[in-house]
This record gives sequence, structure tokens and C-alpha cells, in this order.
Amino acid sequence: MRFPVFKVACLFSVLQIFPLLLPAQQYNFRGYTVQDGLPQSSVFAMLQDSRGYLWLGTLGGGVARFDGENFVTFDVNNGLAGNIVRCLYEDAAGHLWFGTEKGLSLYDGYAFYSIGPEDGLLGDQVLSIYQSVGNELWVGTDQGLNRLVESGDSVLITPFGTGQGLGTGLIFDIEEDNRGRLWLATYQEGILMISVEGNIITGIESVAAGELPARTILDLEKDENGDFWVATGQAGVCHIRTPGQGGSPEIICYGTVEGLHDITVYDLEIDHRGQVWVATGAGGLHRISGGRVDHYGEDQGAPSNQILTVIEDRYHQIWAGSNDNGFFMMLGDHFIHFTEARELSHNVVTGIVQNGENKYYLSTYGGGLGEISMEEENYHIRWFGLEEGLPDLFLNGLSVAPDGTLWIATNDRGLVRFDGNSFRTYTIYNGLISNRINTVCAASNGDVWCGTGSGICRFNGEGFFCISAEDEFGLINNTVNMIIEDRQGNVWAGTMEGLVRFTGNSMTDYDEEEGLDFKNINTLCEGPDGRIWIGTFGGGLYVYSPEMEGNSSIFCVSGRKSLGSGNIFSLAFLNDTTLLVGLDRGFDRLTLVPGSTNVIRVRHYGPADGFVGMENNSNAIYAGMDGKVWFGTVRGLTLYDPAREEPSPDPAPALLTDVRLQYQKVDWEQRGTDITPWFPVPGKLVLPYADNHLTFHFRSVSLANPQMLMYRHRLLFEDTVWSPPRAEAQVTYTGLDPGEYVLEVMAVNTAGRQSPELLRYAFVIRPPFYQTWWFILGMVLLVLLLIMVYIRWREKKLVREKRELEEKVNERTREIRKQKNEIEEKNKILEKTYRQISHQKSEIEQKNRDITASIEYARRIQSAMLPAGKILDTFFDGYFIFYKPKDIVSGDFYWIRQKNGSLLLVAADCTGHGVPGAFMSMLGISFLDEIVDKENEEDPSRILNKLRDNIIVSLKQGERESESKDGMDMAICRLDPSTRKLWFSGANNSLYLVKKGKLVELPADRMPVAIHERMDPFSLHTRQLEPGDCLYLFSDGYADQFGGPEGKKFKYRAFREMLLAGSTYPMDRQKELLEQNFRNWITGGTGDTLMYEQVDDILVMGCRVR
Repeated sequence: MRFPVFKVACLFSVLQIFPLLLPAQQYNFRGYTVQDGLPQSSVFAMLQDSRGYLWLGTLGGGVARFDGENFVTFDVNNGLAGNIVRCLYEDAAGHLWFGTEKGLSLYDGYAFYSIGPEDGLLGDQVLSIYQSVGNELWVGTDQGLNRLVESGDSVLITPFGTGQGLGTGLIFDIEEDNRGRLWLATYQEGILMISVEGNIITGIESVAAGELPARTILDLEKDENGDFWVATGQAGVCHIRTPGQGGSPEIICYGTVEGLHDITVYDLEIDHRGQVWVATGAGGLHRISGGRVDHYGEDQGAPSNQILTVIEDRYHQIWAGSNDNGFFMMLGDHFIHFTEARELSHNVVTGIVQNGENKYYLSTYGGGLGEISMEEENYHIRWFGLEEGLPDLFLNGLSVAPDGTLWIATNDRGLVRFDGNSFRTYTIYNGLISNRINTVCAASNGDVWCGTGSGICRFNGEGFFCISAEDEFGLINNTVNMIIEDRQGNVWAGTMEGLVRFTGNSMTDYDEEEGLDFKNINTLCEGPDGRIWIGTFGGGLYVYSPEMEGNSSIFCVSGRKSLGSGNIFSLAFLNDTTLLVGLDRGFDRLTLVPGSTNVIRVRHYGPADGFVGMENNSNAIYAGMDGKVWFGTVRGLTLYDPAREEPSPDPAPALLTDVRLQYQKVDWEQRGTDITPWFPVPGKLVLPYADNHLTFHFRSVSLANPQMLMYRHRLLFEDTVWSPPRAEAQVTYTGLDPGEYVLEVMAVNTAGRQSPELLRYAFVIRPPFYQTWWFILGMVLLVLLLIMVYIRWREKKLVREKRELEEKVNERTREIRKQKNEIEEKNKILEKTYRQISHQKSEIEQKNRDITASIEYARRIQSAMLPAGKILDTFFDGYFIFYKPKDIVSGDFYWIRQKNGSLLLVAADCTGHGVPGAFMSMLGISFLDEIVDKENEEDPSRILNKLRDNIIVSLKQGERESESKDGMDMAICRLDPSTRKLWFSGANNSLYLVKKGKLVELPADRMPVAIHERMDPFSLHTRQLEPGDCLYLFSDGYADQFGGPEGKKFKYRAFREMLLAGSTYPMDRQKELLEQNFRNWITGGTGDTLMYEQVDDILVMGCRVR
């Protein structure tokens, strides 16, 4: 619809460039160039289609489609008629038309179709496209006008050229008035108004021919009143108010006198408010509203002054295409910026106050004091520095007293008073506690409060009263960041360690005891209901409620997660329910429940929303009387006008852009599936059961802030609950069962608004053949048939089996009778045998009782032959004998004898256990009695030698025919109690001596008391004992016992460790430990159920030397 470059060529001789007077303020623009993906820098025309995409016609780069993040380019290689695209149009059917230097192109979402002179089009330079109320498509070219009407699969073209009164034939734009007449913007012919009947122009006239200040018309726009706005090539903008029947039109023009910075106007756009946006060739962008002209050029932040086209998108954002620097979006005019580059003396603004209706003061950190005077929308700034008497350029804040006096907090020069003409300074020499003032507050009673890093001071006009943390009943903390006065006259101070309230001469502290969990306070603000709002560093937003005075008077309203940041630097109420929170990452706008602290909504503002200052300075905020809010940031001063802010729109409905199988892209047309226009998505998706892994890609087009979009989705038949909002514009479903599904997707934004319409996409997964109704029905019929056949077969079989059974029953009856007789005969024989067996069993049981009684009697005899242990009491400080036979009688025995003042101890283990072992033990005891008592032998080694000789003779060992290996292992020791000397000899069994916490083994000879390959004399060991030493004699039964969790032998190493560990206990306690440990071992560590049988007789003797 636009034709800038051709217009430039036609108007080159009449262009003029006027000098511009630039205002001070800066606005927000976001530009896109070839570096971002735009195919060419000159953007002739722009169009937002019904799907939300922005289309851009360029000089030689074809047309680009933009979705807010990415560009897709279409040119002659894709079927476009030409790469110079001068105008764009979307018709009622949603098809896109492109006017190029080589004719007209139509794009229906599938492919491009071109129409040129060879098809009957008058002219190949397409300059304008318009669809009338009657759905006729009108095309303006360099040679005239064309009417296109669809006729079946073809297009009927009717040309109207210079021969029918159209002058030069150049038609830059086409519009239609309320009476159905076409208005044509022409070159050097002004505005032509025509009526067409059939193929003939029935009426043609020039509109306001004598009143329009220019003859070259570049654009026409009709407003909601039916009036026309006219862009001229030499005279700016004209507003034609169409008269009633028979009247003359009224014309109002806007040129340089009215505020335009260039009178060559290429394009116009009327926004939703009725404001007219003006694109000029060298003067930037303008807005006409209520007769006022606002300018937005390079000095105001626009990327270019050479504007070729301008449009408003469906969300009321203004987009402009330039001749030299791509295209850009205006992020509204509700933010105005002042920076060091032009207006400010320094970018770091630390405070703003209002002093009078149209006067503001601002403090900077390094640039001194600024005075802002307002005249309508114009801002004039006057600066005060060292030359004007200000003692310090580094200022931390401001406060205005009721009488209009300005009080200034400096960074290193104390407190400064400014009456509008002169400055007066107060320092530590006047009573201040510190020259570095963090914050200042002029109270309603005339007092001035100063917060410093060393405490707080109050100035009453005559002197300073100061208090710090070092004073008795002093401040909670010396670093005071903010001071305010509430409507009751109370003064509040925010410190690094809590909140302080001054009421008259009293001071009250508030910290975690009252609910202030984060005590580092950056800023304070009184709410409309008297509550004190507290901004902390790191902890978010808190509030103090006076009606809740006590332990819970302070509570958190919004934490770090619900705000854009937990670091709050400034607070200001816009109205009773709107609180602005300045952060280190932009600011948040909190909407509150009326009369409450409950937050309904939080909207965040950052660079993407136009708040380019980003990082707010402490307490540098002011809500003015006019409803506008000033923010002091590290990047300058920002003025926020909520009245000019567009409400947050609903997101556009999501569009399905792709469907993939197994994450792979699919050519659905090759699979024989019809696809939808614009995106290669199947129109009716029906898949076999194996293709049940689907990924759906979708997108809601947001040209301004695509990064703020998220999506929720659900799959009906599979899901009933919506997913949480996610940034990923895709969803994958795997293993879907056969069935009919509907995918629903909604777009949501960070403000919580959701798209008014859902994306609904239905698809079907066919079941496998064995799950289809016809297969199931066939299977049911087949099963029924098989059942019937089986029943008939079964009936015949049963009849046959019945006859066979009767025959078998008769035969078996005869056999049973015969067997009965045989069984009865055998039963008689079995009864006789049973009586015999019972008699034999009784005899065996009686013999078993007799044998058991004999063995029990042998046990009593054996027990009687074992010595009593009491004799050991006279020789030792305690002893124990742990004696546990495996059977009734034992093969282990112990022997004790007192001889000539000495004591002989023996622990023996005979070959075998039970009765054989008991016989050997009786033999051993008899031989020991004979050797010691009759032969008076006391030496342990000689006793063993003699005992071995007696056993060899008694058992006739050595005779080949009856050679026997029976014998015994023995440990024998002699102790002289008077000298505590010990003599020891052993046959395979050692003696353990525990002396001073260490276990010493007196080794035995590795040969038994019996015939053996080795028949050496037994060795004799001597040791000098001391009181407290422990002696242990034993057999191998304890160490060889199987048990524990793994069923292994106990072994001698564990036996030694156990004896050593228990050696410090009394001897009776040591016996208990031996018994307890043995019980645990044979029960597998449980101490309850026996898991292992005792494998051998056990004997352990222990004595403690006196």
C-alpha cells in the first residue's frame, strides 16, 4: 500500500529538508536491522496479518515475515514476482498480496502466484492495493488503475488508464469513502474521486483541487468519522473534513509551523485512539492528537529520521520502517528518559522532590543539583554546582520543608539549606555527628532529620541533637538509610539493623522480635491507610501495621520470589491501591486489595518494557501531583506516566506450526495428507497405531515481548488438567493409545492474562487391525462357531465314552472282586508281621533305656573322678572351669593335684568323644594318679613322657596287627605358690599366659600323648609369675566350633582375643562371657535358635595368680 522509493524518485526535485528543534526528553524504541535477520535495510511497507505476523516489504530483499524474534524471507526464489516490494495487503479471505516492481503476487499460504502485464495487468510497477466493500480488488500502478475479480480458478482484470481521465497514471494509494467512491492519491494530479459502473468510469472529479497546498499525494487514510487524512509530498499533512450533501470540504493542514520537522510525508496511520501518526522523509516520526504535534526523531531516541512507513499493530504498538536503518517499534510514550548525553549533568540521580506545581529538584551523585521547570510538555533544567555556591557535587538526597526550603544531603560536606537563591552549609562544626548524610527529612514542625553512617541528628533551627548506637539507650544501628514522617507526626528511620520510630521524645526499635526477619532497610513509605511499608535489601517487602502493635506488628507482604528482586531501593504509592517498588532490576507495580496489604497482581517493568534505567537508586522516587512518577537510576532520570500506558493485552491465540513423529520433521504431503495453509500441518491427521510418538510445535505471535509468553496445554482423552505455564513452545506425547484426541493450547503472559481463544487440534490414532470392530466381531462369530462345533463333537464323544466306560466298569468289577480276596489274605499276613515288629520295637526301646542308663551311670563315675575345684581357692585369686561335654560323657577331662606344696594342673583332650573318649579319659586319670602319687613325679615333661609310655603299652600301640593311634592332647603345668614359678609342658595343647595386658603363648610340642612319627621327649617351659597374671589351659573344642553368621570355625585367634579382652574381669565373670559368646556363636549371632550343633567336647580352665 506504500510506495516510498518510487515517491522519492518522482519528488526528488521538490524535496526540502527543514532544520529541527529537538526537545530534551528521550523515548523508548526497539530497532531491527540486517544484523537481526532483516534481508535489506530499506523497509517500504509493513503489514500485520490476521495471524499476528509482521510482513515487511524491502528494497531488493523481497518480503520478510517477522514473529517478534525470527525472520523468514520470501523472494523471487520462492515465487515472488520481484524483490522490490512496495505495498502489502491482506484480503477478506486472508490471502496476502504483494506489489513489486515486476507485477503483483498472491500468497495463499501454500504458494505464490504472480500477475503481470502479460496477464492483462496495466503497468508492472504496483504502487497500491485496496479491496472495496464489494470485495473487488483494486490495484494502482505506474500506468493506472486495475480491478481484479476472481472468476473460478482465474482472475478477470479490468484496466483503467490515462485514456479514461486518470492523468499521469501514477496511483500511490486507494481509499473508499462512505458513498462507495474511490479516492486515488496521484502524482501531480491531487486526489481523484471516481465512480465506476461495469467497466466504465462514470464520474471523476478532483477533490479540493484549489485548496490542497500540494498536487502530489502520497497516502490517504480515512478516520472513523469518514474524514480523510492526506500525506503530501510538499506540504505536510492535510485533514479533509468531508461535508454533508452539497457542501464544500474543510481542510486543515499541518506543516513546519504546526510542529512537523519535515513536510515530505510518505505515510500515515490512524491508531485506535484516533491519533494520526506521520512518517516523514527526513524529520522522523510525528503524532497529531487534538491539534497538537509531537515529534519522535533521532534526538528522541528513534533509530532513524528517514521514515517511509508506519502502522499500528493489534496490540496498539507503533511500528515504523526507515529508508536506511531497518524498522523499529515505539515502546509507548509512557516512559520519558533524561540522560547525561543531553540534559543531565550526571546520570546517577539520587533524589527527586517537587517544590510547587511545575517545579522539581533532583540531586545527582557527581553533577550537583538540578531544577526542572515544566511548561506543558516541555522540560527546562537549570543546574547548580560549585560556582553557584553548592559545596559538594555528590548529593545523596533531598527534602522540601513546608515553607518551600530545600534541604540537601551531601556525601562529604554535611547538610545544605537552599532557599531558591543561596546555599547555607551545616557541618560537624555546627553539631552534626558526621558530614556524610545518607538521607534527609524536613518534618512538618520545622525540624530537619539527618541520617548518617554514624547515627541520626535532628536540627531545630538553632542546633543539632544527635543520637548513635554508642549512646545509652542508643540507636539500634548507626547506619541510617531512610527517614520519613508519617501523617501523625511520627518520624521513622530505616537502619541496617532494623526500624526506629521517634514519637515526641521517645524512641522505639523494631527488629525480628516484631517480625522483621530481614533488618537491612533501604527505604520506607507511608501507605494511604497509615501503614509503614518497608523495603529491605535481600528480604523483599514488609509492612508495619499500627493496629497490630506487638510481636507480630511487622510481616512480609512480598518476598524475593514474588518480586522482580528481593533488593528494594525505593517505594511510592501511585494511588490507594497501587504501590511502585523500585528494584535493582527495574521496578514492580503492585496492585493491592483496597484497604488491605494483600497483593492482587505484580507487574514487572524492565528494559524490555521501556524502563531502560534498570537499576534504581536508594529512595530516588517521587510520585508527583500530576500522577506521574519520577525514578532516579544509575542511567539517568525516567518519568513514568501511567495515564499514557496501554493496558496489558491478552496474548494472541496459539498457532500450530508443526507436527513431528519421533522428533523428526515429516513431509505430510508425501504421506498423502492434506496440509493447512501457512504452516505444513496436516488438516485431518489420522495415524496408524505405530505412529503414536508425536511432538506438536506451536506459537503465539507477540511482536513486542515474545520472551514473556508461556504456554499451557492438555490432551483431551489423555489429560483433563492443564499443564503449568511453560516457556517451551512444544509438547511431546509418547505411547498414545488408539483413539480420538484433541490438543488444546492456550498462551499466557507474565501478567497472568491468557489468550481469549484456544488452539484446538483434533487427530486420530487408528487401532491395529486386531482392535477394530470388524475384526472383533469376526473373532466373536468365529469363537461362537467353534464353540458350537466343539459342543457337537463333545456330545458324540460323551456317548462313545459312556459305552466304553460301562464295559470297563464291568471288567473292573470282576478284577476288584478278585483283588479283594487277595487283599484280605495279605491283610492277615500283615497283621501277624505287625505284631512281631511291635514286639521287637519294645525290646529295642528297653535295650536303649538300659544303654542310656549305663552311660548316665558312667557319666556319674566320670564326674566323681574329676577333682573338685575348691583346692584352687588356696592357690589363686579366682578361677573358673568351663566344661561342656558334647555327649553324656566326655573325652575332655581336667586333673588337679597338690604335691609337696606345689600344684599340678592338667587339661586333656582324649581321642574321640562320647563313650570312647570317656574310656580314654578314665585311663588318663588312672595313669596320672599312678605317676604322680605312687612314682612321686612332679616334673610336667617327665609326667608326659611316662604317661605316653603307659598308653602305648596299655593300648598295645606299635604291634602291626592291632596298631592303634588313640591317645590324648594335654597341657600340664606345675605352680610353686611360694615363689610363683611356673613349669609347663604340652602335647599339642598350649598354655596362654596374660601378663600386664598382653597374652603370651607357652607353646606345646606338636605330638600327642600316644605313638607318633615323632617320639622326642616333651619340652619343659618355665616362667616367673606375678600377682594378677592369668593362666588359661584348654582343649581344641572351643576354637574348632562352627558358628557365626557365615558358619565358620571360631579359631584360635578369636579365642585368644576373647581371653585377652576378658582378662581384666573377675574369673567367674570370665566364665559367663565364655558361655555367652559360645551361645551367640552357635546361634549365628542371634542368641536364640540353635543353628549349629556342638562339634566336640569343650574344656577351658582359667586361674588368676595371687
